[in-house]
Amino acid sequence: MGVRAPATAAGELIERLELKSGTVLNGQSKAIEDGNLRWELAPGEEMLIPVDWIERVQIQPEPIVTPEVPVQPPATVPIPEPWIYQLPLAKEIVDWYSQLGGAAVTWTRRIQVGGTFADGNTQTDLLDVVTELERNTPIQSRQVDAGGQWARNGSKQTANRWFINSNFDWPMEEGSQWITFLTSKNEYNELQNLDYRGTVSTGIGHRFLFEPKRRLITRFGPAYTLEIFHSPYNLRNTPDIFGELEVRWPILARTSLEQKMRVQPSMLNFELVRVFSTTGLLMDLDEKERWKLRLGFQYTYNSQPNNGRLPSDYLSTLSLVYIRK
Repeated sequence: MGVRAPATAAGELIERLELKSGTVLNGQSKAIEDGNLRWELAPGEEMLIPVDWIERVQIQPEPIVTPEVPVQPPATVPIPEPWIYQLPLAKEIVDWYSQLGGAAVTWTRRIQVGGTFADGNTQTDLLDVVTELERNTPIQSRQVDAGGQWARNGSKQTANRWFINSNFDWPMEEGSQWITFLTSKNEYNELQNLDYRGTVSTGIGHRFLFEPKRRLITRFGPAYTLEIFHSPYNLRNTPDIFGELEVRWPILARTSLEQKMRVQPSMLNFELVRVFSTTGLLMDLDEKERWKLRLGFQYTYNSQPNNGRLPSDYLSTLSLVYIRK
């Protein structure tokens, strides 16, 4: 007796669609059109889903009762711990991550921790932490990044920067590569005498590529920026032009490039330009591509910094990264 799949009222088979984001949809696949799966949720209710978002599609079977031949559970084979767990904090990161609530686990894409701590003749401390949250559906893409860097050399503070950024994208129409977006960038940087910098922007963008491992997205629109400086105190708010480029790209078998760069020239003061660039090379440390070593480079430019501050800042980091999806 074979496995029989349940049928709808029309006698059609019910299928289960699992997306890489964790979303599960029941319905029926109809066709593949221009890299999108046409999926029927209910009679007369269809949606297009990019093939790259799909983890698997399967027919939902009914349970089979076979008392004459009881099904034996598979033998339990002990699985050795990955070698990556020998690194400091690696196992602690995974254990802490596993204890998060369901919503946080669904959202969290990656956790990044790096640092250097030296004492004695050389007294240098550096801590780099970043958490990236991301959740994509066929109608919306949501990203939230938070983290920062803290460093000192002897008694001198050499870095104290913290940020939280959010971004929301919506396709203009079903299956379109054109998007509308809403973004918010927020930052504190002691070494720039910056108590707060906040930018909000909305506009249009284009997804040239939007795949799990390959991404090329541009965003463009008007923006508003508020800056509060100290030593001396200065409050500055400007209407800006917002331009952003987001790239993820594999460059070798076990190495990928990621780049986020935004440029914000002021609309009223043509001599005021802000540039923010973050570049990273990620090298796989395991076969499942969960653990990575990240070599990062960060560049910040403000053509009109606070008095006594330089316009450009550079920061290089080496971090251990755990990626969930």
